[in-house]
Amino acid sequence: MLQALNCLLLPDSPTQAVIEAPSPWISPFAGRAQRSVQSRSPGRNAWKCCARLLNTACNLILRRRFPLCGCSGRRIPGSRRTSYSAAEIASLLEAAKALSPKEGLRPVTYLTLFGLIAATGLRVSEARSLTRADVEFDRAVLTVRNTKFRKSRLVPLHPTTIGALQRYAEIRDRKVPLVDTAAFFVSDRGKALDKRTVHYTFAKLRQQLGWRARGGHPAPRIHDLRHTFICQALLRSCRKRRSPEHGIEALSTYVGHAKVTYTYWYVTGIPELMALAARRFERFAHGDSQ
Repeated sequence: MLQALNCLLLPDSPTQAVIEAPSPWISPFAGRAQRSVQSRSPGRNAWKCCARLLNTACNLILRRRFPLCGCSGRRIPGSRRTSYSAAEIASLLEAAKALSPKEGLRPVTYLTLFGLIAATGLRVSEARSLTRADVEFDRAVLTVRNTKFRKSRLVPLHPTTIGALQRYAEIRDRKVPLVDTAAFFVSDRGKALDKRTVHYTFAKLRQQLGWRARGGHPAPRIHDLRHTFICQALLRSCRKRRSPEHGIEALSTYVGHAKVTYTYWYVTGIPELMALAARRFERFAHGDSQ
C-alpha cells in the first residue's frame, strides 16, 4: 500500500498537473487550481524563470545566515526544516494503524489524517477543520475553508486518495454512528479531534519510532509532513526539467500560500534542490536550452 514518496509532475498538457505521494495517498491538482495558476502566470522566458529561482534562493540564504547584512525583505523564521523520507512516512502510517484500541476508530482516524497531510501538504489545522460537506467524493475534491490567511481553496485529489477517505468515512459511520459534530475526522466518542490530542498522539508515535530533532525545532512535527510534500514536489519538477516558475506558482496555489515567495523559500529547504537549480542555471549560461 505504501510506496516511495513521489512529487510534482508537470505533464505537457497545460491544463493538467499531478502531485503524487505514497499510494493510496496520491493527489493531482488540475482544472480550477491550474486555471488559477495560469491566470496569474503569463508566459515568461526560461532564463527569467531560472534567474528568479536562483536569485530568490540566494537572497533567502543570505537572510538566514546574515540577518543583519542589509538584505531586503523580512527575515523568514524557522529557517531549518525537517524533511521526512518515504520510509519514515510509511513507518509513521504503519504505527498509526497499530494504535489502540485496535477495534476502535482511533487507528484508522490517525492513519487517514496523517496520510492525507502527507499526500496533499494540508496544514494540520486545515485537515482537522474539514467537515463532511467539504469532502466531495463524487468530484474527488476537498474544500478548504478560511485557512491561515482567511482564504478558501479547492484541493483536487487522486482517485486512490479519495478512495481512502471514502473508506474512512464508511468505517467511521459504522463504528461511531452517533456524532455531535459535522467534522470529517472524529474521535471514538464522536467528537471533533482536539488539537492537543492530535499533537500528543503524533508525539507518542514519534517517540515510538525513535525520531530525533534534525531541524530548527526541538522535535519533528506534524507540520513537517507539509514541508516534505512541498520539497519533494519541487524536486520532481526540477528533475523533469519543467519551467521552475510554472511549477512553483502551481504548487503555491495548491498548498494555499499567500505569496509565491513563500514557496520559493523551499528551494533552500534541502541541498538537492539548490544543486538542481544551480545545474539548470549553469546549462542556461552555457547556451543549453534543454
